[in-house]
Amino acid sequence: MSHAINLLKWLTVKKGAEPKKKPRKHHTWEYAKRRPYGLLLRKDIVEYLDNVAKRLGVSRSMLVEKILEEFIHQYSNYESSISNKSV
Repeated sequence: MSHAINLLKWLTVKKGAEPKKKPRKHHTWEYAKRRPYGLLLRKDIVEYLDNVAKRLGVSRSMLVEKILEEFIHQYSNYESSISNKSV
């Protein structure tokens, strides 16, 4: 649960930042580190993500990225604990 709270804190702090002028995507180093990843999600999930992203003042892509980062972190910890138990 604390990871979810940290995620919300990060998103809230991000919301308070000054909006930057959007750089041209194809000419920035940051864009070069990213890759498109299409998802087909149920309509209710997309609507919920849209609402949360709007309330937090972040893009849906940023919200989904942070959610997935948190999941990967939690899952890698879980895998580590499983492998330590089997040793």
